[in-house]
Amino acid sequence: MNRYILDIETKPDPNLIDLFTKNISAPKTYKDEEKIKEYIERRKAQSVKNMSIDTDYLTIACFGIFDIQTGEAEVYGPEHLEEQMHRISRGQVITFNGKKFDLPAIIKHGMKNDLSLPYKWLKKSCGRYESTLHIDLMEEIGE
Repeated sequence: MNRYILDIETKPDPNLIDLFTKNISAPKTYKDEEKIKEYIERRKAQSVKNMSIDTDYLTIACFGIFDIQTGEAEVYGPEHLEEQMHRISRGQVITFNGKKFDLPAIIKHGMKNDLSLPYKWLKKSCGRYESTLHIDLMEEIGE
């Protein structure tokens, strides 16, 4: 069985930034217009940054796969997600926090973008005690 190390990099979904930040306002105790503006800009910047770690509001910027058998590592853009997820679904994947972040993010990204991913494999690989398909190093270290 081939084994692959997988990691994803995410960024805020640009289509959702306005939705995510539109209701940010300064506390009513703020009276100075400049301080209100600074507060809102600071909160918006932090909110946009937080979008990258919220699987509902992120998009995949790129992902890397290291094939342990061949020693080959490759970084891919999100346009290669379908092809590469089908390829690694025939083996075992190794991640760090993949069960709680990477794979759920891939699932949601695929659904939002109407991708044909191996959803059954992805969902099963997120299982708490699933180590045949997926080794999550964060789980292993945490135990």
